Amino acid sequence: MSEAKRMRHAVPTGVSALAGLLVVLGLVVAVPSSANATDQDRWRGFAITAFGGTAAGKWIGGYQVDGRVAHRIDPGRKAPMGRVGDLRWTTKVGANARRAHRAAWVLSKYGAARDPDSRARTNIQAAAVDAAVLHLLRGKAWRITGAKGERRIDQAGYSPLVRRWAMTFVRQSHRLAGPYRVDVTTNSPTVGGETTATATVRSARGRAVENLPVTLDYGDRDAFRATTDQRGRVVTTWPSGTAGEQALRVTVHRLPTTSLGVRVPARGSRIALAGRRTSRTSQTRVIVRATPTVTAIPAGQKRTAQTSFKTWLKVARSGHGTKALVRATLHGPFSSAAAASCSGEKIATTRRAAIAGNQRVRVKSLKLRPGVYRWQVSRPGDDWNAAATACTPPLRIVKR
Repeated sequence: MSEAKRMRHAVPTGVSALAGLLVVLGLVVAVPSSANATDQDRWRGFAITAFGGTAAGKWIGGYQVDGRVAHRIDPGRKAPMGRVGDLRWTTKVGANARRAHRAAWVLSKYGAARDPDSRARTNIQAAAVDAAVLHLLRGKAWRITGAKGERRIDQAGYSPLVRRWAMTFVRQSHRLAGPYRVDVTTNSPTVGGETTATATVRSARGRAVENLPVTLDYGDRDAFRATTDQRGRVVTTWPSGTAGEQALRVTVHRLPTTSLGVRVPARGSRIALAGRRTSRTSQTRVIVRATPTVTAIPAGQKRTAQTSFKTWLKVARSGHGTKALVRATLHGPFSSAAAASCSGEKIATTRRAAIAGNQRVRVKSLKLRPGVYRWQVSRPGDDWNAAATACTPPLRIVKR
């Protein structure tokens, strides 16, 4: 859907009124011309009579400069003359940076958009952009309801619609203008699972920005492309991949600009380019956590009662060599393997050891009375590893 069509959805009453008017009159009412033989730089808009000899005079709408649409932003100066300088980006226009951000949003979003179905609607939109930009940057008498702003609008073709659309653009800019915040969040993926990434785009006022194309690149996986929804979000999932760091790059395309693209002529009003978009990339790392295994030794074996035997705690398949405190609780004695469990109040002893990476660490030896025992072993999770716990096979302690 084109930008102009989105604009029509934003002001359906005015659009319907215009469409109905053209149908009823059988298209015999002449739409005011957006260009003539003496003003070849005019793009779309309406000829007016007010403020002749100034940048705001004789025309309300956009201009064509070196093949691009632009709007004049110094209404009290003369019309631009002479060579136009190079493009520079700035927010130092108007009362403050916030007003410049909002004017940049209007120009970026609507300033160069065409309605492919209606030249008249494009003219109305161009005039409304002109009025909204001067309202935001110059204010006072140039406001939409100010003496000068109102005079220009009143002389435009379909002035009620120009006024209504200009006010709509101003209101929308308050909610949706940048600078933008792109927040990227992920789950805490583990090996063998899935990585879920969420990118959210919000305006300076914290409003969700929808219908923006977003590309998400994760590790060596195929890129995922989608547009932001009504909550300003894009969500996708990939297989998590191997343990360790994976790069996640999120690029938001076609963001409205937050600065004014200004060109300065030799004399007269500066011009601000319209229809410019930008992109923003945010990169983060995703840590895919390993899923360690833990155990105690001996387990699943037999030992003789009242005889000391060596004991170890072991960690395998952990990631990044991080150190963790491994704890082991020996439950028992139980009367049989079927009765043995890793729960309940029957606790024979405990052992613990700080283990870095994948190691087997010897702990204090054991001497047990007859019966069946089971180890419950646990390792806490960390940034690089999921938590691990295990209930080992029964350890049988038999009489001599």
